[in-house]
Amino acid sequence: QQTLDLYQKKFKETNATVAEVGAIESGHLSFTQIFLLLDAISPESVAIESLTTKDYTVMLAGQAATRDDLLMFDARLKESSCVKNVNIPLSNLFSQNNVDFQIDFEIQQECLKKNTL
Repeated sequence: QQTLDLYQKKFKETNATVAEVGAIESGHLSFTQIFLLLDAISPESVAIESLTTKDYTVMLAGQAATRDDLLMFDARLKESSCVKNVNIPLSNLFSQNNVDFQIDFEIQQECLKKNTL
């Protein structure tokens, strides 16, 4: 009986530890999801040269081969359910080719908690 009680106590302690780890993991935000999103929606002709975040705002800078490529990237961002408030300054659209750009958008918090976007 004493051995059984000892095992039950150990199992309860282990289960409590697992529950604590699970609670921490469920609140963890994975900014890796941003990279997965960008990889999935960026046209090959769009090169992202820098990415910064502040809270849930993502700021990108890069170069697109053409204005149409940049507009395609902008449209794909806006179509994503994980992205809102996409802002692309009009000055980014003056050039027809080799378009330097800056885009910022907000990423939905719940999308940073998922395993996939």
